[in-house]
Amino acid sequence: MINVITGILKPDSGQIFMEGVDLVPLPSYRIAHLGINRTYQTPKPFSSLTVTENVKVAYAYGSRRKGQDEKSTIREILKLTDLEDKKDSEASSLNTFDRKMLDLARALITSPKILLVDELAAGLNPDEIRQMVSLLAGVRDGGTSLIVVEHVMSFIRNICERVVVMDSGSKIYEGDFNGAANDPTVKEVYLGRRTFA
Repeated sequence: MINVITGILKPDSGQIFMEGVDLVPLPSYRIAHLGINRTYQTPKPFSSLTVTENVKVAYAYGSRRKGQDEKSTIREILKLTDLEDKKDSEASSLNTFDRKMLDLARALITSPKILLVDELAAGLNPDEIRQMVSLLAGVRDGGTSLIVVEHVMSFIRNICERVVVMDSGSKIYEGDFNGAANDPTVKEVYLGRRTFA
C-alpha cells in the first residue's frame, strides 16, 4: 500500500486522490512535492554520505518549508531526531536506531502533510520504541497525518487513533485499538485458533 501511494509501484487499476489530484500517474518526486513522504522498514540512506548530507539531499528534492532557509531547517530536523551529535558521521557508521531516525529525518525535511511509516519499530528495543513513539506523536500533534504499518502493538496503541487490520489484502477490522485487540476474527487470524486435545 505504501509503495503504491508513493508511486514506487503502480496499481493495476483504480485511483488514489489527494486534494483532488490523482497520484497514480505521477512519479515519486512529484508525490513528495504534493506533501506525501515515507519511511522504510529497512532504511536506505546514502551510506557514504554524512547524516547532514543525507538530509540535504532530501531537502533538495522534497517540498520546502516556507520562510526558512536550508541550514536552519536541517539543524531543526537533526535536533528533532536527536542526530545533531552525529551530523558529520557517515550513514554507514550508524546503528539501527540512528539509521531509522535518519530515515525519518529525511522524510520530515520535506514537510509532509501525510507521513507513511513502514515498520519503524522493527528491530528496536523498548526504550528506542518509546523515543520513536514520542517523536511521532509530536509530529502527529503538529498537524501531519500518519499512516502507520506496524506489528509492534505498543507502537500502534500509542500513536494511532484508528486501526485497520488486513489479512491477505482484505480488511477484517476497522475501529479503535481496543476493539481490534478484542475482535474475535483479528485474534483468530493473528493468534491462531485454539485447539483442544
